[in-house]
Amino acid sequence: MATSSDHPEGPTAPSDAPTKIIRSLRRADGSLKEIFEDGRERITSANVAVTYIPDRQRCMVTWKNRGERILTQVGEAFPQFTVLNNGGVELYLPEGKAVIMHPPGSPLAERSAETSDVQTSFTLFLSRLHSASGTDTLPTLYAWGESNGFSRQSLYNMISQNRVPGLETLRRFRKATGKPIDWLLGEDVLNPVPQEGESSAVPAEAVPDHLTEEFVLIPRYDVKASAGSGHWHDNGEQAQFCMAFRRHWVESYLHAKKEDLSVVRVHGDSMAPLLQDGDNILVNHSVNSPQDGVYVIRIDGQVLVKQTQVLTGKKLRIVSVNATYESYTVDLSEENQTDFEIIGKVVWFGRQI
Repeated sequence: MATSSDHPEGPTAPSDAPTKIIRSLRRADGSLKEIFEDGRERITSANVAVTYIPDRQRCMVTWKNRGERILTQVGEAFPQFTVLNNGGVELYLPEGKAVIMHPPGSPLAERSAETSDVQTSFTLFLSRLHSASGTDTLPTLYAWGESNGFSRQSLYNMISQNRVPGLETLRRFRKATGKPIDWLLGEDVLNPVPQEGESSAVPAEAVPDHLTEEFVLIPRYDVKASAGSGHWHDNGEQAQFCMAFRRHWVESYLHAKKEDLSVVRVHGDSMAPLLQDGDNILVNHSVNSPQDGVYVIRIDGQVLVKQTQVLTGKKLRIVSVNATYESYTVDLSEENQTDFEIIGKVVWFGRQI
């Protein structure tokens, strides 16, 4: 795992002055790249310089008049990086990881050390785009984009702003790469969720073992969370197929355990436009106390997906996003005998376009 430090270690630490510059070149994005006699490389962009030390696989990020930070175990090649609007630097590391570093003394500096394993949504998208387009550098990505109808400027703006594109642009990327939008955004569905009446599901046991290292396999059950009339038929059978989500995303963003998650399908329109009929929702069953949010609940024998709002007096407001459905209040006090249970919180949804 990549780690960061404010201070170099020992007399030969990478903050020592590098040797003579043997080559300098101005890159297409306006930054200056310098190659040193000892093999180090330095790229200077705006008021930030990133130096790569190949023999120690380290990077040193230096802010003008603000100090430096060191990142270890960055791999065998100079990592791509982006200078953020807030002065931080995001470095893209092997295996799709990313590190955001901020100058010492800045309000965000303390958070930098905690993000060495954080994979931002944009970083994941950019990694997927590189993979789908068969490119491994920004210049080759720009060339690929221009040959597929994407202007160099639009791609540069997207990357420099760390911005995941909107739906229309994502559709164009889907057409150009042949990859589903969900895949480009980071989701991996090993076995597509079958429509009603289909039997194309693959047993979860058939998933190759090596995929379970990178992905968390979440069972998709043949039950239905109603967003309308209110029904969820659970026949008690085991899941016949699963959906795969990146383990890093589940553990670092959802802070969830695999065994606490399941996927079911939404039926009905009471949560439209937030949730549509046919959407698949990821439910975290460990989050089952009364809170504000979108939850799967059971009330009087019916299982629903609804928006909940905590009220005073141990009461919970049950709200449908669709205004044509009335909201109502549930009394959670001990003396009330209402058949009510919070099954879990909805933490993700997927939709076929």
